[in-house]
Amino acid sequence: MSCGTDHFVTDYGSIDLREITWRLETLPAADFHGMPTGASDDGCIEEYAKNPVYWVNVRPREVGLHWEEHGTWLRPPLLIGPVLV
Repeated sequence: MSCGTDHFVTDYGSIDLREITWRLETLPAADFHGMPTGASDDGCIEEYAKNPVYWVNVRPREVGLHWEEHGTWLRPPLLIGPVLV
């Protein structure tokens, strides 16, 4: 199992991202519980959870600072609804 952005392409490469009308939304944290990831990232979240300190330390400092100050991602995550998959 490997976690990374390459897997996004593996799972969703057939979707033309230029044709999507993107919008920024605020979602409650509870909505993320049980939200599926792409097939190639199966187990990725659990892998991060095993050693969160490591993952914080290998990311650029500004990522951690943004989490501390804002409680959310530096760059919003991409969420693709089932209608596109």
